Amino acid sequence: MNEIELLSVAALKDADLLSFDAIVLGIRIYNTDPQLVNFHTQLREYVEAGGVLITQYNTPMIYLWKRWVLIL
Repeated sequence: MNEIELLSVAALKDADLLSFDAIVLGIRIYNTDPQLVNFHTQLREYVEAGGVLITQYNTPMIYLWKRWVLIL
């Protein structure tokens, strides 16, 4: 059975990331917890060791539209 475990950014400090099949960073994680940047090295090493890291990202269409118009 697959399990989902929610970790706080602070919990990354002591977590054995290789015990996870994948890590998903939520869409607003960088807005809600700026401490995540302190774990970039640990997350990169997890990926380099074969781990799967997914970072959710969203840009509202209004920003895409404004950017497209400015490019013209």
